[in-house]
Amino acid sequence: MAEAIWERKGNEKRDAVQGMFARIAPRYDRLNGLMSGGLHRAWRAAAVRSLALKPGDAALDVCSGTGDFLLPLRRAVGPSGRLVATDVCAPMLERADAKDAFRILGAGGRFASVEMATPRRPVAKAISTFLFRRVVPALGRLFGHAEAYAYLPESTLRHKSREELTRSMEEAGFVDVAARDLFFGNLCLHTGRKP
Repeated sequence: MAEAIWERKGNEKRDAVQGMFARIAPRYDRLNGLMSGGLHRAWRAAAVRSLALKPGDAALDVCSGTGDFLLPLRRAVGPSGRLVATDVCAPMLERADAKDAFRILGAGGRFASVEMATPRRPVAKAISTFLFRRVVPALGRLFGHAEAYAYLPESTLRHKSREELTRSMEEAGFVDVAARDLFFGNLCLHTGRKP
């Protein structure tokens, strides 16, 4: 039996993840909307609002995927603002390119990230774990992407906790670091500022 993607290491893992996201790129936006009940747009809008961007500002979207952050970012920075999107998967960025175009955090720059998280409350955690381990992979199988939608929940469960990410940001030198739970703790909005 082949080793699961989340158990692979180094270049082998990078190549497997890139290939997986390349395969799901054509349906990624549709499945994201379906699995989040359309709420993913509101979560992104909250992240962008937390940045307090003004017309003419610049924004960097790291791990941009299909560029769903680009529209709310463009609204915030306006036509004179500058947006840059990066991702390791070219087919995902090709889809992002249709949403806007693609620079780096300078002094005073603000950072926001919406990450999948494990709820803190036992009931919410149990429901989330069931949905992640059973429903999300079933939807992936239904759309012909079983491995990808088994990987996503597993990678989330193995991801750093909100507290570990907060510490990492502080250790990297960010100030005004904060973490705010969204969607019953299934998501966490991480923010900070580069001094």
